[in-house]
Amino acid sequence: QAITVTVLDAAERPIASGEIPATGGTLALTVPPNLALHVTGAALDKNRNTRFSGSQEVPPIAAGTTASVSLTLEALTPLSASVQATALGRLLSIADKTTDVTVIETNAKPDQHVSFSITGGADQTFFSIDTRSGQLRFMTAPQSIDPQDTDKDNVYEVQVTFTDGFESVSQNLKVFVGHLDISFGTYGIVTKDFGTPPAVVSSDSAKAVVVQSNGKIVVAGTTATGSVLVRYTRDGILDESFGTLGIVALSGTINAMALQSNDTIVVAGTATNMAGNTDFLLESFEKNGQVDSASNWRVTTDIDKGSNDSASALVIQADGSIVVVGDTDYNIPILLLVAGPVGTNFAVARYKNTGELDLNFGPNKNGIVITPITGSTSNHAKVVTLQGDTLEVSGKIVVAGYGNFVTTGDDFVVVRYGNDGKMDTSFNSTGIVTTDFVSNDQATGVLIQPDGTLEGKIIATGSMYSNGINLARYNNNGTLDVDFGVGGKVTGRVGRYNGGMHAAVLQPDGKIILAGDDDCGECRFSFAIARYNLNGSIDASFGTEGTIITNISAGDSSFNAVTLQPNGQIVVAGYALGATNGVTSRDFAVVRYNP
Repeated sequence: QAITVTVLDAAERPIASGEIPATGGTLALTVPPNLALHVTGAALDKNRNTRFSGSQEVPPIAAGTTASVSLTLEALTPLSASVQATALGRLLSIADKTTDVTVIETNAKPDQHVSFSITGGADQTFFSIDTRSGQLRFMTAPQSIDPQDTDKDNVYEVQVTFTDGFESVSQNLKVFVGHLDISFGTYGIVTKDFGTPPAVVSSDSAKAVVVQSNGKIVVAGTTATGSVLVRYTRDGILDESFGTLGIVALSGTINAMALQSNDTIVVAGTATNMAGNTDFLLESFEKNGQVDSASNWRVTTDIDKGSNDSASALVIQADGSIVVVGDTDYNIPILLLVAGPVGTNFAVARYKNTGELDLNFGPNKNGIVITPITGSTSNHAKVVTLQGDTLEVSGKIVVAGYGNFVTTGDDFVVVRYGNDGKMDTSFNSTGIVTTDFVSNDQATGVLIQPDGTLEGKIIATGSMYSNGINLARYNNNGTLDVDFGVGGKVTGRVGRYNGGMHAAVLQPDGKIILAGDDDCGECRFSFAIARYNLNGSIDASFGTEGTIITNISAGDSSFNAVTLQPNGQIVVAGYALGATNGVTSRDFAVVRYNP
């Protein structure tokens, strides 16, 4: 026969009860707070802020008798739950096409029997929760490319309430949908306006990004008044120990940046000379953004006397030499009966790590190589990488960009030089390969994909004049690799619409990350990244059908640079129109994605 044991308040009113077998057992009760408690006349201490839970072994009791039980009750801490918290409030993050959000874990003891429910939030209709386990889910898997939340920012708001019958606790949660790393900046995004208040209009654009060995992120780019270097902490906070309160102001136009082995920063771009023409610009800084007159330098180089020159990219060789590429207005000799500048051609210059031109480089031993492309008078070198370069073996220099041809318009151009700066004739017999896709094809990325050999295979990436994705892979002799894409070439689309890819990086597993924008035509450009497999097929496991589209502002936004952190996270940089100062302002933007 079951025996009922009752807990009474100070006025002898029953407030809780439990049953035990007549043969004895364990009595477990939870009673509410703010009461002077006793059990069958045995008074317990009063605590106005605590509720009690306890259990007591009870001996056999004869049927029809009253039990006299002294419970040792344990004070319980206020009911609470454990969820991920950030400075932005309680914020969770899940990837696209995922339904399970999190399990709400409480500090309740087993005998408290907590139940869960959804009780509010602007986006509560999208969620369900298991009343016993606390598993919070989306009823339909969301996709960041098509946000359905109230604010259309992929942050869904919901209120969850849990109770043990005596106390109820509510928590407001935010669930971010997408691949952004929410521990970085604000929801994975950092923007910076370099306009001078109260000016509204600014024209800032990040052009390059690197990650130093301490995990800090350095971004270089242009503003309305010049160029800047900016450094952020791992968490996306402006690092005020760098330069002057986190910023280094530069003259000239900075387009590229690289790190030397000791984290010293080297930037390349364009500077205007006394004659009003532009020259290659190369400048170095200490890793903290300061300038040491004994070890840092700034040099400008007139590639072809009287020409307009612009440096677009640089790479640092294993021995510390610095290779800078870009283009120059090339003066054709009068002997060819052509007077004055006749277009733009590839230009390559190599410097020692002290900033001096390497006079052992180039066919003329002057540190400079100018390369015209047959059939085109408008040629632009945009990117450079090294092939098989080690301290023991002098590698080759691979430069990619585009040329404009009469019948096909803009085509990919890939040029390979020996370490001495001379054309590598083992590459398509001339050292030059051109590749036509559809029309207006511009290479903006060049990578070396490992294939088990020292050299690896060359991949050129880019766009069809900001209207889709182009990739080509070349064998070591310059022929297209037919095992890649279709006949060695891949064409694709960015996201739902057409956009352009302006930068590329290779993951350690050989997969290709592209960064740029998604253009929906009648609306605005949005940030876009895409991932391709080793064979050129789109990686459908990445984002939505291989691409991730991110909207952060009311105006256009685009990525210009991409790099990887050691943990595989993807760091991209570019600009966002109207991100912080109205739709007329173009601001620096840095975004970090989970791999």
